[in-house]
Amino acid sequence: MINIVDDEVEDQTKLFTETQFLVQKLRTVKISI
Repeated sequence: MINIVDDEVEDQTKLFTETQFLVQKLRTVKISI
């Protein structure tokens, strides 16, 4: 049970991190243009 919850939290954290990274990339691209 604990492992399953940990995995879910880890996935959400990963997703959040990737989203933040993409947003930063987009901002950089906008500035470049």
